[in-house]
Amino acid sequence: VKGYGNMSEKKWWRDFGVGQKIIATLSENCGKEMIVFDTETTGLSPREDFIIQLAAARFDKTTREVVATNKWYIKPAHAYEISPKAQEVHGLTKEFIEENGRYFKDVAPEFFEMMEDADLLTYNGNSFDVKFLYEECKRWGLGFPVLGKKCFDAGKCGTIKRDISGENHCNCRAFGSREIFAD
Repeated sequence: VKGYGNMSEKKWWRDFGVGQKIIATLSENCGKEMIVFDTETTGLSPREDFIIQLAAARFDKTTREVVATNKWYIKPAHAYEISPKAQEVHGLTKEFIEENGRYFKDVAPEFFEMMEDADLLTYNGNSFDVKFLYEECKRWGLGFPVLGKKCFDAGKCGTIKRDISGENHCNCRAFGSREIFAD
């Protein structure tokens, strides 16, 4: 989402429209805690570009308060450049990532543990963030823990049903009304 920066603010999830109304509606209907997550990448192609930042916030299903947050800078294992357009969106430089980043294989277990027993919420994530996660998991030979989870998209809505490496397999269901995502 253009213009919200590199997730350096503690409450970055509010910057892309994840308000209490969204969390309340989803928590009441899914009965699980909710993980809001977002990625920053080197470009727009999940197969050719890489995640360089991942952030997540876990919301309690009863109180709807944030119970955990984390932010990781990720250093790609392969040669990479950050596209000028991507850098304009998030402000991250290759030098910063090289100095502060960790490999995805080292970050993934922490993120996956945070995702346990929770559903997911993103903003345009089913068509972007989830596909990047899939490709990173594939590159590193890791399992893809998003399969079978409800993955709600604040711009759309869906459930990940199977491998998303091909066409979009995120089907809109249950929370298809866009009104619940409006703040």
